[in-house]
Amino acid sequence: MTNHFSHFCLLPLEVMKIYFISLTVALLAAASDVKSRKITNRFIIRGYLIGLIYQIIQFIIKGDFTYVKDAFIGFLLPYCFIILYLLNVIGAADIKLFSVIGMIIGTKRVLLLIVLSFVIAGCMGIIAISFFKKEKNYALPFAVAVFISLILVFVRDIV
Repeated sequence: MTNHFSHFCLLPLEVMKIYFISLTVALLAAASDVKSRKITNRFIIRGYLIGLIYQIIQFIIKGDFTYVKDAFIGFLLPYCFIILYLLNVIGAADIKLFSVIGMIIGTKRVLLLIVLSFVIAGCMGIIAISFFKKEKNYALPFAVAVFISLILVFVRDIV
């Protein structure tokens, strides 16, 4: 019974670590996207290194390869959406950002993050066109939608 209780108490702490890291990465990416309309490859590489270090530490602590596998799939999965880049729906950096965050938060969460990001970006687009009289071709900083969506995924996990 103690093991179940300690597992329950540690779960929110684990979720907090995951989201502290990923929210920091997403916030910095969103700030860069708003400021310069770019998320540099240097930033993405640093994000991958942070995710890799985090996963190595988790593997050493837990000794369970399941987390590494989930991180690897979370890393690769966003690249399945490369067609959206080819159709000029999102930028290549946005896919790489999903990949960095997917490496940290895992497969199921990154899928939810991707779906929510498109919903949030759609709402942002409607607001930009309706209230700020932006053109239909106006390119929104998509990393902002990713950051907001990550907050929603985080809230879902802790509730």
